[in-house]
Amino acid sequence: SAVGAGGFYGGGVAARREDFVRAVALSMTYEMFRIFRQVRDQRKADSVVLSGGASKGACFRKYLATLFAPLPVYAMEEEDVAGLRGCVYAFGKQPAKAARVALPARKDAEKIREGFEVYGELFDRVLGREGISPLRF
Repeated sequence: SAVGAGGFYGGGVAARREDFVRAVALSMTYEMFRIFRQVRDQRKADSVVLSGGASKGACFRKYLATLFAPLPVYAMEEEDVAGLRGCVYAFGKQPAKAARVALPARKDAEKIREGFEVYGELFDRVLGREGISPLRF
């Protein structure tokens, strides 16, 4: 219950630094989708727009595009002004261009989705259903 507390499951003595980076990258992506899944499931939006932070990485973009499909996912061309952009959108202005994120090959997309299911099951087992709740819209 402490701020910043956490755990890592599945690491072993043979795990390399690259393995931990991959695990963190996947869990960041899966957790973002878990929290915002209702945007897709309840059609609360007509698209997802990524801007700044980890979304600048191509792998994050592809993972999120796969998970949020069939909603189109866009990445902003000028990624580092996310906060300002949010304020400007409130006034009905579109301050920058976005490009649609291409989906990976079907085989890769299936693996990404399967990975999310495993992640969700582990999350529920370790933290219980009362763990960090997804946003409610």
